[in-house]
Amino acid sequence: MDAAVRAADPEAAVKASIELGPEGLTLAGWLHGLSETGRVHLIGAGKAAVSMGRACSQILGDRLGLSLLVVKDGYGGGGGPGVTVVEAGHPLPTEGGVAAARQIPDIVTASGAGDLVLAECPGAIVAGFATDGSGGTTGAAGAFADSSTHARATAISMAWQDYLDRNDSYSYFHALGDIINTGPTMTNAGDLYLGALLQDQL
Repeated sequence: MDAAVRAADPEAAVKASIELGPEGLTLAGWLHGLSETGRVHLIGAGKAAVSMGRACSQILGDRLGLSLLVVKDGYGGGGGPGVTVVEAGHPLPTEGGVAAARQIPDIVTASGAGDLVLAECPGAIVAGFATDGSGGTTGAAGAFADSSTHARATAISMAWQDYLDRNDSYSYFHALGDIINTGPTMTNAGDLYLGALLQDQL
């Protein structure tokens, strides 16, 4: 239990998952190319975004480009050098929060060909229903992943790269209890992906 709690610490999780090297930025073992003059722009939202941003600031140093993290009122301190943090009302939106949300697309469009945009969304959950529940060897129609997936897998010594290399996402998500098991749905032309921000994480 203690190992799982430590693995789920947002700042520690970012430091364990991101590495800046001469060839680019490695995220959880996946290399993303970055030009010699390229920068990493940072956007995000949620109460844990500040601690995640602080870790990114330490890792990226002068390669950190534009940044904007939107957090709940009272959670805005200590984002780290170069990290812009804006507090916003919750659950009711405020003008400051709306204005900050409108700036995020500007940061994305301002990125150059050799840049990267890193999005931090603690509390986000993504569900994929990409099969009909009868297209493989199981009755699973998909799985869901959230900001805790990687940390939970790491805590039980599971490396996602191994499962990806074997084309075995089922075993990975099944071990985490995150499989969506519908059985046959009698449909095969309507793959569905859902994304949401959990209210208690905003």
